[in-house]
Amino acid sequence: MSSEIKLPHCKFFIKKKKRYCSLMVGKDRLYCGEHENNLDVPSKDNSLKRITCPLDPRHTVYEQKLKKHLKICNSRPPKETPKYINLNLNRGLEDPDTQNFELKNVGETEILKVIEIVDDLYEKYFSSDTIQELWGQKISLVIEDQSKTQMKHLDQVSSILGIAHHLNFFEPNTCFLEFGAGRGELAYYIAKEAEKLQGTNKVLLIDRSTFRHKKDNRIENRDLVHRIKADIANLDLKGLEIAQPCQQFIGLSKHLCGSATDLALRCMVNGNSGQNPMTKGFIIALCCHHRTSYGDFTGRTFLDENKIDSNTFKIITKMTSWGICGHERGEDTKADDHESEKLSKSVKEKVGWKCKRILDYARKVYMDQNGFECNLKYYVKSDVTLENVCLVGIRK
Repeated sequence: MSSEIKLPHCKFFIKKKKRYCSLMVGKDRLYCGEHENNLDVPSKDNSLKRITCPLDPRHTVYEQKLKKHLKICNSRPPKETPKYINLNLNRGLEDPDTQNFELKNVGETEILKVIEIVDDLYEKYFSSDTIQELWGQKISLVIEDQSKTQMKHLDQVSSILGIAHHLNFFEPNTCFLEFGAGRGELAYYIAKEAEKLQGTNKVLLIDRSTFRHKKDNRIENRDLVHRIKADIANLDLKGLEIAQPCQQFIGLSKHLCGSATDLALRCMVNGNSGQNPMTKGFIIALCCHHRTSYGDFTGRTFLDENKIDSNTFKIITKMTSWGICGHERGEDTKADDHESEKLSKSVKEKVGWKCKRILDYARKVYMDQNGFECNLKYYVKSDVTLENVCLVGIRK
């Protein structure tokens, strides 16, 4: 017989993970604090009332412990604002319509009309400008975790770094920026390549959140790797004093979601308006087009030239989820689908894929107009990920 004491755990079932919440619960309670609050479970003890954290609405805190929590919350603002923080510097134009938009509320006639617009735009801009295959540029990586999922991630990292080598991005005195770094897997391998370079080099991991189990902690040279806690919307490259010894920036990202891509592109453009270092080039793996906002979208000039208004744009962004039709889809895209008896799954996939490319092309045009020569590239095969297109740019 086991002598282990089984502690009570939260009874909330997490559908996405197909398991129960692993957090322990208080005496005589069924749910942890977070899920008890989400389910609006009545509490007999007012001292256990939870409220949304004013610093970060993604989590809650006991109301009576709010004062203490604000002193230790990971989302608390720094005592002094760093020079690289410039509030909303990389934001776009204001979106006149900020209401939640759901594709299921759009009529079928309007859907078909927008599909016709998408087909015309795709034929106009992609008939001669084909997407080049660059997945043969991979480099060898030291593989530590050989799980199937991890191998797919490493395949993407290998290809991104291979393209960077092909474009001569790995040069001495370079500051490499990983936008949306997360746990730092891409930055880890960037640092491994940067260690081979002469001169003063830096690898900066840009992310607004904090993470555990960061892979960049494994880099022994701590002068090489630095984390910058900042929302890309507020990041001013001209204020990054740590990068001043370097001669140029290289922007890199693997699957920068939705509007974060636009913020990163605008960040690099704004950074090139001052003195050195300036951004020489970038490789941005594109994804999550359904999370792109009209206000922050960098391709607004392209939209205006093609008479695409805010409503049409939002329909296009929602239809991008059709491009992965059930594969690698998030829960938020499934709930916002539009079921049409006239559209087969294969047709939807083609339409969704075209929608993605049109949004990417609009971003390419923006960067072309702001001092870069850009192209869309396949960086891995579709059996690795359906989000297998990246935007590559080199300063003219």
